[in-house]
Amino acid sequence: MKYPHLIYGALSASSPMTALTDFREYLVVVRNSLATYNEQCNEAISNGTKIIQNMIASAAGRADLKKAFQ
Repeated sequence: MKYPHLIYGALSASSPMTALTDFREYLVVVRNSLATYNEQCNEAISNGTKIIQNMIASAAGRADLKKAFQ
């Protein structure tokens, strides 16, 4: 976390109460919600996820991610 001294807690009014490994119904809700803001949100998130998955496959990619998210 870049600024831990600025965060004291977090609150979510709509998060799932039980952790599930394959909670497709929640994904549908999130996708629908993002699409109401901008139709391209889901595509952008999907593309970003693919890029990160490719990056974590190599040591150089992991180093770049670590640097980007410090």
